[in-house]
Amino acid sequence: MQINTHFSRFEREHVLREMSEKMERMAEHAREEKRVLRASDDPVDFERIARMDRQQQTIAHRTKVIESLEADLKQAGLMLNNASDRLSAFNSEILMKVNSLQAQDVTGAVGKIRDLMSGLVGAINARRADGSYLFAGSGAPISDTSAPGTVPANYTLSPTTQTPAPIEIGDGLHHTSASQVWQGMPDLLNKLAAAATALTNASDASEVAAAVADLRNLIDPVDLQVKQVETVKDVNNRSAKRLEGVRTGHELEAGVLVKARLAIEGKPGDEALTELMTLYRAISSARTVHAEVGKLSFFDAV
Repeated sequence: MQINTHFSRFEREHVLREMSEKMERMAEHAREEKRVLRASDDPVDFERIARMDRQQQTIAHRTKVIESLEADLKQAGLMLNNASDRLSAFNSEILMKVNSLQAQDVTGAVGKIRDLMSGLVGAINARRADGSYLFAGSGAPISDTSAPGTVPANYTLSPTTQTPAPIEIGDGLHHTSASQVWQGMPDLLNKLAAAATALTNASDASEVAAAVADLRNLIDPVDLQVKQVETVKDVNNRSAKRLEGVRTGHELEAGVLVKARLAIEGKPGDEALTELMTLYRAISSARTVHAEVGKLSFFDAV
């Protein structure tokens, strides 16, 4: 799965330089105290104002999209942390002690298996505030498609899952969400369900031993799932930083457009120039942040 989140440092610096040049041009207008209130005053600058308004609308839309993506990543981070913590706890509390499991421990072990399964299903099937599935692009909802009361369990991801389409967040910039976050989870849930059933139905020492052996075989699959979740968390964290950087760029450009519009329309030159210079310093101080975000690399997550 490719996370298409590359935005080079050179491109970021180009955007910032371009905004700085706009600032310089607008500062010249402010120094001249040029006033444009109607198309008849200056048709060229009047069209510039109209173009700025269109740019503001585009920036506002993209910023809203980014904020929605950031909210998704934040919620996804909570769910991934939840799944990772549950898997790690199960690994240390049950799997690492499985060789010492006694008959009197069976009920407790079964309860922990069921709790783990419930927590994992809950994480995968997390919903947004509007009721939609957070991980719809990764196979949610997951469900047990076996007939009620029958074994073995048959957990499967949604058969209607579609690969998330790239979402535009800027000129030539797109964000693609992870599409294989829960790869391997149905198989793990089925194995956990089988282990719980075997432990529950064990009636003598030999059957308990066989069930314990099956449980021991889950050590590697659980460990693999923990590593996969941690990899996706890392990718999402990088994506969140990248979105923050792009959103900051939009906010800076929107500020430039607002001040430039005021300067062109006729705000007193000294006042407009002061505000323009304040914003220019803000852009300059943001260069370091943008440069650091531009250094991030994004990679394939399996």
